[in-house]
Amino acid sequence: MRNSLGRLAVSLCVLLGAQAAWADALDDIFARKKLLVGTGLVVPPYNMLDDSLQPTGSDVESARLLAQDMGVELELVRIVNTTGVDFLLAKKADVVMSNFSVTAERLALIDMSLPYGSIQSVLAGPKGSRVASFKDLAGKTVAVLRGSTNEKHVSDAAPALALVRYDSNNILAQVMVSGQQQFVATAPSLLEEMNRQRSTAFIETKFVLQSTPYAIGLRKDGGKLKAYLDAWVARNLANGKINAIYKRFHGQDLPTEVAQMRTVVR
Repeated sequence: MRNSLGRLAVSLCVLLGAQAAWADALDDIFARKKLLVGTGLVVPPYNMLDDSLQPTGSDVESARLLAQDMGVELELVRIVNTTGVDFLLAKKADVVMSNFSVTAERLALIDMSLPYGSIQSVLAGPKGSRVASFKDLAGKTVAVLRGSTNEKHVSDAAPALALVRYDSNNILAQVMVSGQQQFVATAPSLLEEMNRQRSTAFIETKFVLQSTPYAIGLRKDGGKLKAYLDAWVARNLANGKINAIYKRFHGQDLPTEVAQMRTVVR
């Protein structure tokens, strides 16, 4: 009997401790009256600086909507996507909104909300070049952002292909624009930015690698916060506000599968 009561007491302590941790993530935001959002500001049109060096983009404006709906101040915390998980675990950010793809590797370390957008990953190269599959890239190199889902898509699908890894999208764009690399795995929005930096379009999509949903990242101790974020995403997908932000920056509506995420329970 004593052993049973002891185990029950321990179980209750663990449960109460978990509930307290859950409360902290959301309650701390309301207590400080500020939401700390990690974002990159280097991946247009998701997150970037405008001509006045002010943060903007579909992720930034979605973060502003979230803070507005929460009734708190927004503070953007500058990250790169390879450090997003680290910033969350170190509690330097409450959430990450930075075209943060939903991957098994990230879900092993953190939680993620219902998806509120989707990133298309493409393989691109010189206009007119005859490349329709990985087989056509034999003997060539492909530029990728280090630690990105684009890198993973290519390495998983074609492990023998030579990859050249760069630490930021700005550097990735520079090597493509300068002609140091000919082929790149990236998002269509970044291809547009690379082509804008040249007088004429010089690269084009050769084939689609994958479409990956992205979501709001948060720590695994955020039970109440995750429930709040899931409800917030579902509500703002249903009322069209997230789609309106996406369309303003991407020039098109959200993919159908994302727009329907409001009906998915996770």
